[in-house]
Amino acid sequence: MYCHDRFRPHNGEREMTEGTKAPRRLGMLLGGCAAMLLASAPAAAQVANADGGDGGQAARENAADEIIVTAQRREQAITETSASVTAFSAERLQSIDAQDARDLTMFAPSLTFIKSAQINQIAIRGLGSPGLDDFESAVGFYNDGVYTSKSRNALTPFYDMGGIEVLRGPQGVLFGKNALSGVVSLRTADPSHDFGGFVTAQGGSLDLFEATGAVTGGINDDVSFRLAGMVRRRGGYLDDLAPGKSDGGKQRTYAVRAKSTIDLGDTTRLKLKYEWFQDDEHGYTRQLTSVGPADAVNPAFNGIETELDDRVYSGQSGIYNVDALVGTRAHIATADLEQEIGNGDTLSIIAGYTNFHHVLRRGDALPIDTLLQANPTRNEAATLEIRLTSADDRPLRYIVGAYGDMTWTKRRGYSALNFTGVGQGVRAALIGNGIPAALLPSPQGFDEANTLILASPFDQKGKSWAAFAELSYDLTSKLSVTAGLRYSWDRNSIRRGFDRSLDLNGNIFASVASYAAVVPVPGFQIAPGLTVEQLLAGTMQGVYGAFLALPGTPADDGSMSDGNLQPAGRIEYRPWDRVLLYGTVQTGTKQGGFNASSLLPATAFGKEKALAFEIGAKYDFGIGYATLAAFRTNFDDLQVSATNTAGAVDTMNAAKAVSQGFEAEISVQPMRGMRLGASYAYLDAHYRRFVNAPCTVDQLHAQPNGCSQDLTGRPLPNAPANSASVYADTEIPLTDRLNLKASANIGWKSDFYTEITDTPQQKADSLAIVNGRIGVELPDTGLTVSLIAKNLFDERGALMRQRASNARDPGTILSLINEPRTFAVEARFAF
Repeated sequence: MYCHDRFRPHNGEREMTEGTKAPRRLGMLLGGCAAMLLASAPAAAQVANADGGDGGQAARENAADEIIVTAQRREQAITETSASVTAFSAERLQSIDAQDARDLTMFAPSLTFIKSAQINQIAIRGLGSPGLDDFESAVGFYNDGVYTSKSRNALTPFYDMGGIEVLRGPQGVLFGKNALSGVVSLRTADPSHDFGGFVTAQGGSLDLFEATGAVTGGINDDVSFRLAGMVRRRGGYLDDLAPGKSDGGKQRTYAVRAKSTIDLGDTTRLKLKYEWFQDDEHGYTRQLTSVGPADAVNPAFNGIETELDDRVYSGQSGIYNVDALVGTRAHIATADLEQEIGNGDTLSIIAGYTNFHHVLRRGDALPIDTLLQANPTRNEAATLEIRLTSADDRPLRYIVGAYGDMTWTKRRGYSALNFTGVGQGVRAALIGNGIPAALLPSPQGFDEANTLILASPFDQKGKSWAAFAELSYDLTSKLSVTAGLRYSWDRNSIRRGFDRSLDLNGNIFASVASYAAVVPVPGFQIAPGLTVEQLLAGTMQGVYGAFLALPGTPADDGSMSDGNLQPAGRIEYRPWDRVLLYGTVQTGTKQGGFNASSLLPATAFGKEKALAFEIGAKYDFGIGYATLAAFRTNFDDLQVSATNTAGAVDTMNAAKAVSQGFEAEISVQPMRGMRLGASYAYLDAHYRRFVNAPCTVDQLHAQPNGCSQDLTGRPLPNAPANSASVYADTEIPLTDRLNLKASANIGWKSDFYTEITDTPQQKADSLAIVNGRIGVELPDTGLTVSLIAKNLFDERGALMRQRASNARDPGTILSLINEPRTFAVEARFAF
């Protein structure tokens, strides 16, 4: 699936870049939308009256843009596609200075994407996944047609791009595997037989240096190539007050990509790609913003500020005192064979291999020792899709195909969890019950025995296959119907052991040997046949057994398989030229899995299912287009995740949920050299039934021994009720040899919850971000020099708020702040 924006220049002018513009307040956003709508009317009239000819024909000849998408596995104009889709051309990606998928969220209706440590929280229309490697993402990600199932794999750096599409709603038939809430599809730039390329260099705020380049050309009449690369180095934006630590958010990215197109004959074409990148983020980006009552009495928190700002304090000690690093090393290989058959049909075979190695080393930005993670994870996948697509110029059209994949996930390394508070509590209780303190370990010895070094090797294997078909028929010249069906089968198996859990001294955790190493008198019998170390081991095993799989627990060794039939249908009606009305019914499923991020033996959670209804209208009015879609998706057995009191993540099936609302977009060129556009989305995503949900922070304070709540009717996480964007692009000839190029982009989202409990202290802030660029182009030389601003008005707020892992109080909160205002100067030379 891909998009390309055919922005046709007028009278020999060079192509313009795209941009977006949006205000700080919703009223300004709506005002901007209204202004563009009003502006488009006289502009359309001017085009219509030009030369006294047919207005519609003149408009089409001077069309501002023709955006081609493949949201339905065919090349179609966006106004001919009966789906809710946002398309980003290469020019628009450049205008918003998009570095990765996070930069799309302010400008794509109903999309949220948040990165924090090892978790990517991604959602479309309020439905998504928490980003754990244990199970699949509910948003399907495609890179040049190759599917990747883990949300951590989605942060591919953007450079030398061809386009991006965000397709909203379940896509069960044509995209299938786990595309429950939508699809994000990336397309990198293709080779050309004509020699050319570009070199771009940026320097700016936070010691930014970025260089990107590409070269393309033909090796012979049948083979073309494209080689692209980039390097990005930037300092952090959070000042870590702890000594010896990197500033939070420091980036180091290196990437290279090679593509080739080989014409094997007049009707056969093979596309090959290999891509490698390394993307590292150094330092702590989550900061302490709230201290709960149980932690507030700890002197370590004295003097630690909790304001959401550009400072962070990662003041842990000992083994927990590490400089944070979250990174990815990836290899991506693709082979795409297309064979045109004599009757106009096309056979496509797409094979892919992906290998993502995720590096993780972090503690927590707290003044107390809680957590250390050093768990490198490798995600591998091999995929194959075969698809036969009929020609478009028939009343009866079809798409049939088959898909299969194999996936492997391996997690190694270790984690350290500080349970010394538990140990000291038990020590005090034993002394209170008459056990002499002289017979018990010292406080330091107890701390050593109650520090858990958790090395639980995790292996997951998956395989799936599917067959699908979609049939479309024109009942009349204005009315067509489509029916589709997909059958898929998935199998998932895991293995995780618990026998490598040690204490700080290297002994088996909570064992007799662990406490024998720290008691003053090993072997001393406190009662006949009962030594002190035996008493301690038995007591601590009883305490830890409630929330932790102790050594000796049988290994997780489970598997599940399931088959699903997913039907879909749509109807398209074209009452007038360039007007499309449509209605769709879509189904989708997301496979179940195992709760392997828990500290207890893994429990299974079931698949989730979706039934979606959408009606929409699209209008191509010559100098632009407008789209409107209303939707409702019902979810059963929704998979949700929450952090428990031990700092681990539990996944469960909520009973029922619904996502409903509407989305609107408009793009218009009111005059030569100017493009305007806007989008708005309203979203109501809530639980229809969820009676045993985890509690809020306030409820846990009131009932510290545990509780549950009824979230029926309450909002889902990652579901902003309102989001909007406005953009403006302009290109003005200053002289015959000098052009002024400028773009402005504004994106706004309202606040939303970031965890399933609907805790008021865990809401992301409403943000309105203004980006822009202004530059001069020397068309005869290929040189463009631009000034780029991101977050121009320095709007700051929390992107996410989470409970601190393993802190004593659930009200101790860590927050992720958005990046500050930055400026950069860019020089681009095209040849």
